Amino acid sequence: MDARLRDRIAIGIAILAFVLGVGTLVAARSDAGVRLVVDDLGRVVVSEVSPRSPADRNGIEPGMVVIQLEDVELIRLPQYIYPEAEPSPDPITGEIPEHGPIGIEPSEPTSVPIDPSTLDALVARPALSLTAIQP
Repeated sequence: MDARLRDRIAIGIAILAFVLGVGTLVAARSDAGVRLVVDDLGRVVVSEVSPRSPADRNGIEPGMVVIQLEDVELIRLPQYIYPEAEPSPDPITGEIPEHGPIGIEPSEPTSVPIDPSTLDALVARPALSLTAIQP
């Protein structure tokens, strides 16, 4: 085999690898294996999970309520609120009191207001990232 033929074969292989690589990026879809619906209360709920899918492996089950979808918060869960300023040391002992929570906000899970068309668009496309809890 002469050098020209070898070079042409190498170029052909490189072009084929490039085309296949770009084709994979364009044609491939990532699917978590979960189907979502909006229920009567306006919550996004898992309606179906494909067996052996990433969602199934991560413990997602039908009936779970989605609290975050594609980095969009759908439901705010209660969480501790801490004071903005650090506690000052005790003037006599110099001890710094423990920096504890001063409350909980919101007091119960609260739906985040989202335009219905935006919510429908989120639910319609394949879910790549979601956080769900039991109702």
